Amino acid sequence: MKSSLKRGKPTSIEAQDRTIKLMMLPLLLTIILLSTLPLLLSVFAAFTDWSAGIDVPINFIGLENFRYMLTDTQFFASFKLGLIWTLLVTSLTTAMGVGLSLLLNQEKRYMIPLKVIALSPWAMSPPAIAVIWTTLMNPNSGPVNQFLRTFNLPGGDIGFLEDPTLFFPTLIIIGAWALMPMITLAVLAALKTIPKELEESMEVDGANAFRKFRYLILPHIKPILVPLVALNLIWNFGAFDLIYVIVGSFPPPNSEIPIVFAFRQAFKYGEFGYASALGVAIAVAEILLVMAILRKQFKAMSEQ
Repeated sequence: MKSSLKRGKPTSIEAQDRTIKLMMLPLLLTIILLSTLPLLLSVFAAFTDWSAGIDVPINFIGLENFRYMLTDTQFFASFKLGLIWTLLVTSLTTAMGVGLSLLLNQEKRYMIPLKVIALSPWAMSPPAIAVIWTTLMNPNSGPVNQFLRTFNLPGGDIGFLEDPTLFFPTLIIIGAWALMPMITLAVLAALKTIPKELEESMEVDGANAFRKFRYLILPHIKPILVPLVALNLIWNFGAFDLIYVIVGSFPPPNSEIPIVFAFRQAFKYGEFGYASALGVAIAVAEILLVMAILRKQFKAMSEQ
């Protein structure tokens, strides 16, 4: 060992470290080229007047895009709508996922096909889900409106994704349905860890369904439910593909959440600099949201 060190030959540990670094180099370069570099360019573009066009000069304008953002009422309207969308979709997703997991937790044979159906949205991409729902809710040929008309129920002639009043509530239901399998599967796995003896003892003590859920089920699913809710808040605030495909080229008034609003500023109006500033603002909002959630989570863990 000493002789090899004197001659400058690498030890086996050093050689192994060098091999690991060489193997990680392509991954590191890929991350830099496809993630870090575009991120830095986007941040730089936020301080320029970059706009679409051939031979259009790009000038550094400092904080002008952010100053304009503070006076842009359309952006603040989209930001408010984004917060409402995030809170409502996350709340509905959590409630539906927990309720469905309680239903599927029963030891019945017919629950197997129901589990497959309930978890099927997870196997679909958001654009595919958007196309399916727009087809289902087509006011002329969609099965939803056909069903309502067949049984003379109200709403048979209403375009749920076209009516300005019903569009956003319908979009919230679609968003919750698309994300529900993640909550359902995680909570269902947590329910399987509850000892049968505890359930039987509570039933013997005469505990009703509410008390059983509050004192037995909720404490078991809370450790996994809290981080999932936090992730859903972040994902929903940055949701794009599902909403954009459903909204289409002609969205109803006041129906754009921040990320869709920023996308249109860039690729419809050609304001790349301003769109980059919007992206930076949205990213900062998501970071603050993550920090608030983590701070609350760490505080709860320290109190235990």
